Amino acid sequence: MGQTATPIPGIVAVGKGKPDYTGETWRAKQIYGYEREVGEEYLWLTTLFSLVPGPSAITAPPIAPGATAQAIDAFTGLPQIAILPGWDYLLKEFWVSFNQPVRYDFFQGGTYNDVSCIGYSEANAKPTNVFQVGWTRSLLEDLTVASVLRIDITNLSPLNAAEGKVWVIGYRKLGSYIWV
Repeated sequence: MGQTATPIPGIVAVGKGKPDYTGETWRAKQIYGYEREVGEEYLWLTTLFSLVPGPSAITAPPIAPGATAQAIDAFTGLPQIAILPGWDYLLKEFWVSFNQPVRYDFFQGGTYNDVSCIGYSEANAKPTNVFQVGWTRSLLEDLTVASVLRIDITNLSPLNAAEGKVWVIGYRKLGSYIWV
């Protein structure tokens, strides 16, 4: 038969079987990246480096000791994402995880305001995983010029091939993102 929940002292239950949104205050603010705008496109720069061949273009062999490889645009197969003049992008997530120590170079640029973020990941370390980065191209450079987005992965192990994955996910649109 039905069970009755035992109340916890100091906790007041509101509603029955539904979430209680009475204390929610953020609904009046617009949070970019959670709903696509008209004309907005996905960005996805990724590669899975694995001994097991995959059915898609985003699967590549492991990275040889000391070698460098690039993540690829999942839609075009190119080792970078081209951002045309007038277009902005919103970076939403960044992920790196490998079985060997690697160096990753995240590059965005096309003008004198180029950005290169360099990081390191140890062998079998907890993944570098940054959600909701919230970085736009328009914060860094003039949108009237072309730009590129690229990730280079260098295997730092002198002995073993590096297996793992890397990805950057975001959006791009014509015109700049507006921060509220």
